[in-house]
Amino acid sequence: MALKILAQQWKDNIIIPVLVRLDIAAKEQSFLSAAAVNILLGTIAVESNFNWVRQTSGGPGRGFFQIEPDTAQDVLDRTKKFELSAWHIIQEFKSTLSVNDALVSDISFQCAIARMKYYLIPVKLPDADNLKGLADYWKVYYQAGGDAGLPASAFVTAYNKYVQA
Repeated sequence: MALKILAQQWKDNIIIPVLVRLDIAAKEQSFLSAAAVNILLGTIAVESNFNWVRQTSGGPGRGFFQIEPDTAQDVLDRTKKFELSAWHIIQEFKSTLSVNDALVSDISFQCAIARMKYYLIPVKLPDADNLKGLADYWKVYYQAGGDAGLPASAFVTAYNKYVQA
């Protein structure tokens, strides 16, 4: 029960407010959807168990979403290149911190970068209630694809443990 409460806290107090802020700034794009919320919750669950802000193996992943600094910089560069209004909001979240530091210490920045990473993929998110589809999407587009990294089933397991507990 406590795990579900943690996921609900993330959803209500971090994910939805960040996505609403992105939506307000970027009238031409829509970042808030049930599918976006669910894939972000699942991403946190599988990547960090809602616990870790640094990879315990010493790898480059940072924050609850375990985003690598190079990936975050790529997301920022592409967001700016496409002149998406969200870029300015992400910069506000980041403030004066380096990308590396913001990925560890700024939850709103982490959430915005993760959402933009998914948003910039030219394949539509699966339906919000399609857990297997969300897991496959995470595996192919967020995690590593192929045989590297965790399998899509790890997303389903973590989602069921932390979000649907």
